[in-house]
Amino acid sequence: MWMEMAPLNADAAEVLLMLVPTMRLIYTVRDGRDVACSLARLPWGPRTIEEGILYWANRLRHCERELNGVPQNQVHTIYLEQLVLNDRDESFDRLLRFLSLEREESMRGSYSAWSDRGW
Repeated sequence: MWMEMAPLNADAAEVLLMLVPTMRLIYTVRDGRDVACSLARLPWGPRTIEEGILYWANRLRHCERELNGVPQNQVHTIYLEQLVLNDRDESFDRLLRFLSLEREESMRGSYSAWSDRGW
């Protein structure tokens, strides 16, 4: 199993599928307001929150077009806020099922520490 977490992977979903036909892609979506606030702090980012939200929306549209070329059973969309705040256990369990992994105690410890930091 190989995992790579670059945010732009969904932009290249069809190319990744050609390279690794059995891949399973986890598509993580963050709240646009959160993304816009993060981008506004970066030197290359949009200057205003409004521009940041437009940037986020355009990225989502592009990713969705790319993901349309990947079989549905090979893509799992996860909403970050659900995973770390609103529905942690069920979101984590759905992710494990998608990856065909059994929950192990060591995962739980890492997951709890990660999500307790508010990420």
